[in-house]
Amino acid sequence: MRALLAAVLALWGPACAGPPSVSSAPGALHASGSYQHRITGLVMPERVGPFERRSVMRHDPEGFSVSARYESLDPRAALIFHHYPAGNPEGFTTLEDLQAQFETAKREGFHDAWRSRLVHQQRIDFVINGVKVPGAHAVFRYPASRQRAEPIESHLWLFAAGPWYMKFRVTSPQDEANAAFEAQKRFIRSVEWLQPP
Repeated sequence: MRALLAAVLALWGPACAGPPSVSSAPGALHASGSYQHRITGLVMPERVGPFERRSVMRHDPEGFSVSARYESLDPRAALIFHHYPAGNPEGFTTLEDLQAQFETAKREGFHDAWRSRLVHQQRIDFVINGVKVPGAHAVFRYPASRQRAEPIESHLWLFAAGPWYMKFRVTSPQDEANAAFEAQKRFIRSVEWLQPP
């Protein structure tokens, strides 16, 4: 599992890391129990199926952009869930906005230095919290290398809910990819919003 986590941090560290927490500055949050986004009410539970939350990060002083990192031992997988504003002043997100953000997310998380290979991508709709939301999904594969003892499969999911995005990045060894794929779909479908705190 340590090797898998090292690969995840190397792949996604620049997109998901933050400086040490100081007051309301970006950084790690000390969250016990379910973490609830203070504006949207979206919940990041401590556990979802086999995934256990390891950390919560705030990426801006206001707390608009927040992510949580999860790990699963069976199947072996690491999941990063990022919730952040779309930045559309009209208060909604178009399919063109979604596609542009999806292309940005692909560039941020997957790059040639790791010899990634895009094997599949598609526009999708998912029912999340009882609402059908538009999204996009891509699958990348990485061969074994000096840095990784085994091939890895990575999934990128991006959904637009009004003026907010939900992004999921999930990495697992390729021989456990099928089980990890089913687990991550259950994770995404479990996402819920409550009344903002």
